[in-house]
Amino acid sequence: MKIVYLCLFTVFIYSSVLGQNTLTAKQIKLLDSIATQDVPKNAPGIATAIIQNGKVIYEKYAGYV
Repeated sequence: MKIVYLCLFTVFIYSSVLGQNTLTAKQIKLLDSIATQDVPKNAPGIATAIIQNGKVIYEKYAGYV
């Protein structure tokens, strides 16, 4: 169920940044908290990115990197 919520939230965030070239500090903080919420330190982790028009506008790595 958690994956479904994350997917829906990701769609919401994406739709709210559509048309923007950069993210606000508030949006970045929110995305960071979502991306890292279930990743323990020094554990296999995640790599997350939002790409718009071929440019990375957000990226976050968590876990053992």
